[in-house]
Amino acid sequence: MAGQRHWTGSDSGQRHPLPVWADPDVEEERLDTQGVARRGLLRRAGLFGAGFAAASIAGAVSSGGAQPAAARQGKPGGDDPELAYLVGDHHVHTVYSHDAKYTFSQQAMRAAQFGLDWMVFTEHSNFGHANAGGALAEHAEVLKARAENPRMLIFQGLEWYIPAAEHCTVFAAPGENEAEILRQFELAYDGKLLKRTEGGPTHAGTAANEALAVEAIKWLAERKRAGFVDDVLVLANHPSRLGIDSPHELRAWNDADPEIMIGMEGAPGAQGAALPGRGASSIRGEYENKPSGQSWPGYPGEAYVTYGGFDWMTATVGGLWDALLSEGRLFSITSNSDNHGPSATPGATATGLPDRASTTPAGCPTRWTPAPLSRAATSGPGSSAAPTWACGSTATWR
Repeated sequence: MAGQRHWTGSDSGQRHPLPVWADPDVEEERLDTQGVARRGLLRRAGLFGAGFAAASIAGAVSSGGAQPAAARQGKPGGDDPELAYLVGDHHVHTVYSHDAKYTFSQQAMRAAQFGLDWMVFTEHSNFGHANAGGALAEHAEVLKARAENPRMLIFQGLEWYIPAAEHCTVFAAPGENEAEILRQFELAYDGKLLKRTEGGPTHAGTAANEALAVEAIKWLAERKRAGFVDDVLVLANHPSRLGIDSPHELRAWNDADPEIMIGMEGAPGAQGAALPGRGASSIRGEYENKPSGQSWPGYPGEAYVTYGGFDWMTATVGGLWDALLSEGRLFSITSNSDNHGPSATPGATATGLPDRASTTPAGCPTRWTPAPLSRAATSGPGSSAAPTWACGSTATWR
C-alpha cells in the first residue's frame, strides 16, 4: 500500500498527491512494511502529522488559491499529478557477475525488505558472461525476480566497460527486447570484450576508443528512435575512482544524447568499504587508487578519494558536476549500492556471510549459489550461518 496515493484538496478545487504513509488520516495498520518504515522516518524527524499534509498544499497553492509563478511555468518532471518519488538502486550485481555472490531472487528480496521501489541488475560485461549467453541467459532470472516481487520495478541492465574509460550502468525499459538490446550492445561496444580499454593520454588508440564510446551511446539512441525499446538510460559509475573518466569524455557522452546519458554516481556504492576491519587504507566507495598511465593528467591527487562518501566531482564546490550544470546540462547524480556481497570483515561470520569470493570454488561452474539469506536477519546482509555452496566446495576469500 505504500505506493498508493491519497489526495489533499483546497478551496480552489485543486488536488495534490500525498503518499498514504504520509497521510495522518490513514491508520498505520493499513500500511505495508515499507509504509510503516517511511512513516516512522517522518515521525522521528518531527514532520509527521496534519502539518505535513497542510504543507503539501501550501507549497503548491498560494493564500489566494492561485499557483505561484514557478508552478505556473512548469516544474521539472512536468505537472502530471500521478508522478511520484521512487527510491531505487541502479547498480546491483548477482552471480552472473564474475565477482558477486547473490542470486537475483536474494538481491530483490533484500531490496524489497529495505524499502526500494525499483532496482537494476547490472552484471559485468565479461568474457565468461558473454560466452555463457550473457543478457539472454539471465533474463529468466529477472522475470522470476519480478514475479516474486510484484510491487517493485525491476530492470535488467549491464555494467558496461566503457572504451577508454570506467564503467556505466546501461538499462532499458522492460519489454520484448530488453535483454536483446543488452546482448547486442555488449558484443558490439564493450571495451573489455573488444580489448578497447586503453585511454591514456599517450596511447595511440585513445582517440579511436573514445569515439567508440560516443558511437555506442548514439547506437542506443537510434535503437530507441526505431522503437526497438521504449527507453534506455546510461549513468557513469564511480567516475573518479581511477581518474580515467576525463571531463571531455563525460561531456561527449552527454552530447551524444542527453536524454540517454543522464548523469553519474554522486555517492558511489561500496560505502561499506570503510567499515572497521577492512584495513587502515579502506575508503568509502573503494576509492583507494592513485593516478596511473590511464588517468587523465588534469585530476589532482585528492580526486581519487571520496568525501563523506561522495565522489570528488560531486563533492567539490565549483567542481566538475557544478561545471556541467552551469553549462545548462540536465546531468543528475545518484547514490546506490554497487552490491556484490556483504560488507563484512574478511573471513568474519558475525555479520553474516564472509566477504565476496576472490575465486570460483574448485569444481564449481562459473555461477554458484550461496545459502539463502535469512528473512529474519535484522543487521548485516545475511544469515548468521556460515556459507554453504551448491557444489560443496570451499571458497577462498578476499
